Amino acid sequence: MNIRIRKFEKAVVFAVLFATLACVSIGTASAATHDVYPGNHSIQMAINNATAGDTITVHDGTYNESISVDQRLTIQSENGTDYTFIHAVSEYGCRISTDHVNLIGFTIEEATDVCGILVLEANDCNISNNNVSGNYQGISLFNASRNTIYDNDVLANERWGISLNYSSSYNQITYNNVSNSWDGNGIYLTNNSNYNTITDNDVSSNNYNGISLRTSNNNEIQNNVANANQGTGIALWYSRENIIEDNKAKTNTYMGIYLENSMNNNIKDNNASNNDRDGFRLWNYSSSNTISGNTAGNNNWSGVVLSSSSDNTISGNAAGNNNDDGIALSYSSNNTISSGNTISNNKDGISLEASSNNIISSNTLGNNGDGISLLDSSNNDISGNTFTNDGLVVSFAYKNVVNDNTVNGKPLVYLEETSDKKVTNAGQVILVNCTNITVENLDLANTNVGVELWGTEDSLVSNNNVINNYCGISIGNSINNIVTGNNVSSNYQGIALIYSYNNQIGFNNFIDNTADIYSGGSNNIWNTTRLILYAYNSKQYTNYMGNYWSKYTGRDTNKDGIGDTAYRIDSVKDNSPLMQPCEDYTLLAYPVLDTGTGTYPSIMGTHEGKIKPSYDIEVSDLYTYSCAGTGGHTKSIKIF
Repeated sequence: MNIRIRKFEKAVVFAVLFATLACVSIGTASAATHDVYPGNHSIQMAINNATAGDTITVHDGTYNESISVDQRLTIQSENGTDYTFIHAVSEYGCRISTDHVNLIGFTIEEATDVCGILVLEANDCNISNNNVSGNYQGISLFNASRNTIYDNDVLANERWGISLNYSSSYNQITYNNVSNSWDGNGIYLTNNSNYNTITDNDVSSNNYNGISLRTSNNNEIQNNVANANQGTGIALWYSRENIIEDNKAKTNTYMGIYLENSMNNNIKDNNASNNDRDGFRLWNYSSSNTISGNTAGNNNWSGVVLSSSSDNTISGNAAGNNNDDGIALSYSSNNTISSGNTISNNKDGISLEASSNNIISSNTLGNNGDGISLLDSSNNDISGNTFTNDGLVVSFAYKNVVNDNTVNGKPLVYLEETSDKKVTNAGQVILVNCTNITVENLDLANTNVGVELWGTEDSLVSNNNVINNYCGISIGNSINNIVTGNNVSSNYQGIALIYSYNNQIGFNNFIDNTADIYSGGSNNIWNTTRLILYAYNSKQYTNYMGNYWSKYTGRDTNKDGIGDTAYRIDSVKDNSPLMQPCEDYTLLAYPVLDTGTGTYPSIMGTHEGKIKPSYDIEVSDLYTYSCAGTGGHTKSIKIF
């Protein structure tokens, strides 16, 4: 987008404008033209001698004066800003205090107390093709409306470049170049400056914000470039019902576009990328705003952030390659994130922290660390989202509704407060506050967490292939679960346990994971709690069995397939690590025991079998008999 007019085009515009104004003067009986030359003449003298409707043409040169315009005049330079200079000698360069004044083609400098051009309670004025540089402020409007600020270079002023103050409304600020403001905003609207149009300006490289609105409403901020500012590209404070559309807010030191305590604004089709912090940030009770069709990529923090903000709608945005989150909500409720957001290659796709009653639906997420992360967030609706190579993660998050989502083309199975169920055909499995769930015979690959148990107990995770995830199996705040027979390979973390106790993790393969185990605040069992009869290298053995760890380097001197020393990672200790993957071991069933019939049959000894918690045990073919004699007889089965 090229919003600057080339030199030739500017010359044409200036010539047409000059000719138009000349025609107006000729058509008015009382209009006259006054010429001002450097030397003994002054612009102010010509103003004082003119009458309303006159034109003053200022010829090339430098004029050391400050001018005050209090009647309807056109004041124009002969050949433009490169040839005609006003060096201010008081607090302003040019002060306009009446309607219908045209000021065209000057370089105005050195007004170090107030501003280069001051429009004070004047309406319908035209300030165009000027260079206003090196002043305290550039161009300032106070209680001034329907003015046009067009194609000016407003450079290197100490505070604001262009400011609209105290109910300055219905003004048009277009095609200006505003940069290098030392200690202020490029363009600044404040104190109920409403219904202004700010379009096609280049507001870049200012030492604070590019464009700022404070307590100003119903303005249109469109098609501007607000790049490389030391603050934020476009910022709104306490401002309502503004349209922020088709702007570029990139490479700023803080945010691209920022709203604080601002409501009912429409933020659409902007590009807020490559900023040092966030692309978009809504902060501190910014509510009922619409953020749609924007691009927020490659920001050092997040793409879109809502903090303590509610009832906003975020739709149709592209948030990719941000160093933190694509879209992040903290302490924010009743927001809708839906309808075609594309969120990819971020640390997390969509993250919620302490946020409730939000709707997250119909988004496309891919290749994020976590697709959607729920931390201490409840009563949210997560539905109809498509995950590719990522998925959902929950932590201290309850009462969420999760329906009709897919992970790598397979269902995301999310169960909460459910019991006695078997999970089949899933791309990811999440159990929250569940009991007695079986997760088995699944292929869970290329997601953030293959299987997650949170607040879950007495469940079984067995015989699954859990491969190439960020975390293979995650167990948080959970007790008394069994994890066995799984192939946990090529994950960043093989298994993670957080505040979880008495879970039994045995006879699994942990192969080529970057970190096999993460354990925090947990105490679990890493081998079988009973002796196992198994075959290894064509021989039978009885021993306790742990897990196979591809990183284990211990020895097996008796060749029974069990390492002589424990496998340790921090506080985790597997006392019976396997020397080979589980497939190289055959677990043998104990013989079926039948007392048979006949005289005095008996079977002595201890006989073992596998018993799953909460399942009935059926005993058959137990033969009892009567015999003569004294005393009674009992029958019993003792199960260890």
